[in-house]
Amino acid sequence: MSLKKGLSVSMAAVMSVGMVASVSSTSEAATADKIIGSGRHETAVKISQKGWKSAENAIIVNDSAIADALAATPFAKNINAPILLTGKNSLNGKTKAELERLGVKNVYIIGGEAVLPSNIEENLSSEGYNVERIKGNTREETAIKIAEKLSEKVDIKEVAVVNGVTGLADAVSVSAAAAQNNMAIILSNKKSGINASKEFIKKEGIKKSYIIGGTAAVSQSVQNSLPNPERISGGNRNITNAKVINKFYSAKNLNNIYVAKDGSKSSSQLVDALAVGVLAAKEKSPVLIASNELSLSQKGIFNGKKFKKIVQVGGNGNEKAFAEANNIQKGKIKTGKRIQSLYCKNAWYDINDNNKKIVFTKDTFNGHPCKVISTPDKYKCVFEVYEGNSVKKYKIDGMTELGVMFCKYNEEKGKFEPSSLLTESPMKNGFEKCYGTWINDFNGDEWEITKDTINGYPYKVVKSSKVDGAYVYIVEIYFEDNTYSKAKFEYEISGNIFLSLYNFETEKFEDEGVLV
Repeated sequence: MSLKKGLSVSMAAVMSVGMVASVSSTSEAATADKIIGSGRHETAVKISQKGWKSAENAIIVNDSAIADALAATPFAKNINAPILLTGKNSLNGKTKAELERLGVKNVYIIGGEAVLPSNIEENLSSEGYNVERIKGNTREETAIKIAEKLSEKVDIKEVAVVNGVTGLADAVSVSAAAAQNNMAIILSNKKSGINASKEFIKKEGIKKSYIIGGTAAVSQSVQNSLPNPERISGGNRNITNAKVINKFYSAKNLNNIYVAKDGSKSSSQLVDALAVGVLAAKEKSPVLIASNELSLSQKGIFNGKKFKKIVQVGGNGNEKAFAEANNIQKGKIKTGKRIQSLYCKNAWYDINDNNKKIVFTKDTFNGHPCKVISTPDKYKCVFEVYEGNSVKKYKIDGMTELGVMFCKYNEEKGKFEPSSLLTESPMKNGFEKCYGTWINDFNGDEWEITKDTINGYPYKVVKSSKVDGAYVYIVEIYFEDNTYSKAKFEYEISGNIFLSLYNFETEKFEDEGVLV
């Protein structure tokens, strides 16, 4: 097909169709500390001993049914009360002894008789304590009853909203921050949303709502019903936790941070994070929840902030995360592995990221320290980059004649994104990358593309985009007889161009070969 025939149309066709429109490491290491008991009851007692020499008030919750107690932290902080644990059948002995040590006068039991039966209440009363049970017919109503008790003490203008069934981890993530800011925690569920909380929100004149978790946890319709809502969510509970910490603890220098289990194996494991929330709030310190290891976002917290103490709360699941946190604070991130020397050249250019310049050394990436995780063979490498308050993961996936295959890890999706290409020279910008003399491998026609002409005819780029890694340009080419044609050039990172010509009758682009 000739250029004139294939690319042009008659003036009549033009008239009928119409023209187409156009981190840096911390300088001082934190002190490591641990609050670990022989079980969850003793861990809660040790938290109490750490934070209170004496206390007039204490809060008791069921150690295995923490949903009712999720909203208790702000109230506990306001009345300066530790949160202690007990089993369902009787008052735990270690908890009883701690009440005596503290000299407690008033005990608040959270939840109904199904959670903590009346015999516990009676036992406490017989010991001389003033006992008050805070409960509702549902966990959502219990949260509001707690919020109402808090409102008797402070003026509440902000709320944190979490899912009362699937959002337990989100609740403990925000509990210390909520307590520190006199924020009530209210619960939502899939069926009734926040119906149990609407009257409270209206009566208190709430001005700001923080939604913790994604739309699968707290729906968009619930968000739309809240005053001045702001959603804080990540791809999983650990990313959400990191975002909560970065939102409410923006200072670079902080007191302590408490590292507790994230409940990924069992929601009951969140009880340590629940118990320590009041102490954290007293110290204006965050609670970090982790499983076997820190997420990238959580590593960024320890790389970008400085803590006086990093405190492990409870055991049997958070030890590695605690060790990671301390090593990052100390700047100990290297593993002994190295980025392969064949990649350590003057510079590479990421052509999928606007020719971003990348320089490797054996243990740095653009001057930032690297933790090399694995080197499966002499061409491949997985590593983390520690830059300010962010930690990112990358993979060198081998080398081709075009350059280095390079992948970036998407933490929200939990996987590496499709490869981009690092080249030794930057790629030209825009349609300029198509300039030159090309041969159509379909019919042998020569195409000459310059700044001003295509095969001698003037043209205009009317649309540009990037689709599936290819740079796509739609151009109009103009002829002497006032006719015009359209062509689509799809520039691949391999350096070839897929050519399509527009058929004005079918109103579709049709493949015309590959320019090489």
